[in-house]
Amino acid sequence: MVSLKNVWLLILFINICNGIAQDSICNQDCSCNSRPDFHAPIGVMLDHAHNKGQWMISYRYMNMFMKGNIKNTTPIESDAIMQNYIMSPNNMQMQMHMLMLMYGITSKITVMAMANYVVNDMDMTMSMYGMGNMNMGSMNMSSMNTTMTMNDQSKGFSDTKLYALYKLTQKKNHEVLVSNGINLPTGSISLYITTNSGKDQRKSYGMQLGSGTYAWLPGLTYTGSSSQTSWGAQATGIINIGVNRYNYCYGNTANATVWIAYKWNNWISNSIRVEGNASAKMYGFDKEISPYRTTDPMADTKNSGGKRLGVFAGMNFLIPKGCLKGNQLLIEYGIPFYQQVNGIQMKTTHMIFAGWQMSF
Repeated sequence: MVSLKNVWLLILFINICNGIAQDSICNQDCSCNSRPDFHAPIGVMLDHAHNKGQWMISYRYMNMFMKGNIKNTTPIESDAIMQNYIMSPNNMQMQMHMLMLMYGITSKITVMAMANYVVNDMDMTMSMYGMGNMNMGSMNMSSMNTTMTMNDQSKGFSDTKLYALYKLTQKKNHEVLVSNGINLPTGSISLYITTNSGKDQRKSYGMQLGSGTYAWLPGLTYTGSSSQTSWGAQATGIINIGVNRYNYCYGNTANATVWIAYKWNNWISNSIRVEGNASAKMYGFDKEISPYRTTDPMADTKNSGGKRLGVFAGMNFLIPKGCLKGNQLLIEYGIPFYQQVNGIQMKTTHMIFAGWQMSF
């Protein structure tokens, strides 16, 4: 679950930024839209452009929860996984803190930069006969009959993303945006654990922080609105450019989402959203991770890629006037209703998005 510490950190961050920006907001017209549903649900990015000279700062928090495993679309128990592997993942929580900055260069062109900080936390079960290869340093272990339970963590800055958005059309209450971005491989793909033999072993792919590759990030977004409702549709992709320095890359990804929101008044709205994504298998392999592909399913590249569909419910809160005009708090909760994966992978159970943003 979302920890109390994360909630307090978010509140502290909002108050600091409000204090820094308060004077500029009070003394100038920020041209903030007066609708709480002007922005898409918090799980959607790149949904709007800005006026010339307008800034927006945004903090977003994502928490993805995974529990159990599936093979293709069918649940598979740890005992069955350990027929072919020594380890079986049990639970994983991936948190991402995203700081975004947007600026309107012209009335049609907006640029955006996004930095990401990732925290991964995974519990797994390991067969006792594989304990000779277990980590005794950065992993925590406890006995459990004929198996061992372990915990592994990784945290740090992930890849950085830069975007340019172009307002293709804008007619009355309808707008079409084209986005082009690039992924900068600033996240580490060289995290290690130390085994009981004293040898450093590279963590599996899912516990690394970045992709290691540059990627093209295309997107197309349509939004529309009426007096009480708003809606939108978006298609985005991740197209990797070559392989990283360890001779692998993640599979290309396609993502599509549609949403509709209802504005109850000038400060609160609700939304419902459906999202689907599909990603290909990983290409190539890391020669330092590959030897453990018979030990850990997350070190086996055939267990990568797949298709997922999910539904999300959200709320947007907007401060419509006063010195804090334009400050917005957003939250969204989602669950998958269809998952088809390649090989054996952990099952996503639910996701939480939360954030704050302000234009000035």
